[in-house]
Amino acid sequence: MTVSEDINNNENKNENIVEKITSEIKNIEIKEDDNNNNNDNTDTEKETNSINPKPLNNNNNNNNEEETLSSGFTNLSAAMAAKINNLVTPDGKPKIIAYTTKLDSTSFYDEIDIEDMDFNEDERIFYYPCPCGDRFRITEEEILQGEEIAICPSCSLLLKVIYSPEDFVIEEEEE
Repeated sequence: MTVSEDINNNENKNENIVEKITSEIKNIEIKEDDNNNNNDNTDTEKETNSINPKPLNNNNNNNNEEETLSSGFTNLSAAMAAKINNLVTPDGKPKIIAYTTKLDSTSFYDEIDIEDMDFNEDERIFYYPCPCGDRFRITEEEILQGEEIAICPSCSLLLKVIYSPEDFVIEEEEE
């Protein structure tokens, strides 16, 4: 059973419970109206006996519903955990999910050609000095995936990296 099927089953059960409760309330209201219309209010024992709703669920049904809800939440939690796990790489670094393609509304500290950036062969990261004293960073993997924004981890400045994807791939093949 999928999570969505389990959720739909739980919703149907909840709707059935609401319908039962609504029906019982209507029955109680009808009985109260009948008793008020009889004008025989001297016999209070008779009135209390006529408004005696039967229990909605026995304990077995209640336990089954709780187990079903519990398993539904467990399945939902597992699905959410799987989605969250897809957001990080095996080494714990965040995965890049979306890239900035609309640069009009973003304000950059500067635009720089990738050839003017330092490249660390071991880490496979391009660096450029930031005014705060740290360095802008963009990984080779990000560039290969089309990213063009280098971020300084110490401040909020962004640097637009200018490069030609074709030239970058050719550089990679030459290395």
